[in-house]
Amino acid sequence: MKRALVFIIMAFVVCNFALADSWMPPTIQKYYSNNGKYLLEIVPSILPDKYWQWQNASEEEKKIYLAEDTIRVPCYAVIYEVNEMGTKQVWKQKLLNEISPVDAIIADDGETFVTFDDWHGMGYGNNVMVVYQYFFGRTRRYSLKEISPFPTDSYLESVSSIWWSCGKKYIEDNLIEICFQDTNETQIKRIYNVISHKLYDKTDGGIIEVPIHYEIMDMINQQNNEPKVTGIGGIFFKSEDTEKLRQWYASNLGLEVNEYGSTFETRNANNPNEINYL
Repeated sequence: MKRALVFIIMAFVVCNFALADSWMPPTIQKYYSNNGKYLLEIVPSILPDKYWQWQNASEEEKKIYLAEDTIRVPCYAVIYEVNEMGTKQVWKQKLLNEISPVDAIIADDGETFVTFDDWHGMGYGNNVMVVYQYFFGRTRRYSLKEISPFPTDSYLESVSSIWWSCGKKYIEDNLIEICFQDTNETQIKRIYNVISHKLYDKTDGGIIEVPIHYEIMDMINQQNNEPKVTGIGGIFFKSEDTEKLRQWYASNLGLEVNEYGSTFETRNANNPNEINYL
């Protein structure tokens, strides 16, 4: 009986073993299109030094923190056109990742880009692959289960992540090739069409039906010579259920609101590259 018990315990330990991993804080990452004509710059979310202290504080303790201690600047991407004179900003896009994506690619025409995985957790959640498209102004996001040719438990796992990818690249403006590799180092490549949203097996060309999760893109500061805002004003709503009101602002207006309010990006008229937040 004792031997059987020891064996069961040892088997449980072995089966639940996972590779250790660690994550450095994310930094600004730059990705060029295959033809070198477009640059995708990923800027990770910026957190104030005291943000998590404020998050974990009691309601009474939160009163001692300043407004700037509580505002998280969201993760975003900037797409530049590259020419002999340097770079010119084409569009700017708020990303769905809470902190930052792990990897990204951009098309040769600069019209679409794709991000992969969430920082601190590859292979988990609905941001394993997110497609951003400029012309239609919306995104499509997918979990690993929705795009993978293998069962999700077939991949190498670490404490935080599922190591599913062996490469991603644009092969045409509208087509990306995604490589999947399981624990036996078996590789399968799939082709995804960013316009029709069809997913194909590269070997036999069969179409895989994948669900499409559309979201309206939160583009910021598009290149336009006409002024869109001439001033800042507002009205105030009173609500007995402040938490529900915050959720309404988040789901309908895309604003991250805390008890101190929300942030708005502004630019210096004399120096447009200088970004500030209200």
